[in-house]
Amino acid sequence: MTSSTQPEDGDLEAMQRYTRIDSDPWGIRIQACVVTWPTPGRPESRWVTVGLLAPDAGDAAVERTRRRFLKDPKLFRRCSVCGRPVPVGLADSTGTCTECARRSRPGGGTGVN
Repeated sequence: MTSSTQPEDGDLEAMQRYTRIDSDPWGIRIQACVVTWPTPGRPESRWVTVGLLAPDAGDAAVERTRRRFLKDPKLFRRCSVCGRPVPVGLADSTGTCTECARRSRPGGGTGVN
């Protein structure tokens, strides 16, 4: 456990922003946001089903599963500057998320390295 609640707060924000649930009578699908850059400066995102739970899975099981996927390096990276989990496509080659990279550039430039 860390002495600061910031990483947990960042995880909660990322979980709400970059994962979602979709349920029907057959089960609860956990989906993650996948970001690609088909052209420079124009990211595209799509939702991909990454997990499936029983239809009667409780809220705690759903939240644990969503948090577990935030730790999957195939889907998410933790920004080397702010420490928040972000989809792999929103981290540059140094592990910095696009928001932190934008803030660190003169004039607040856009794009990913």
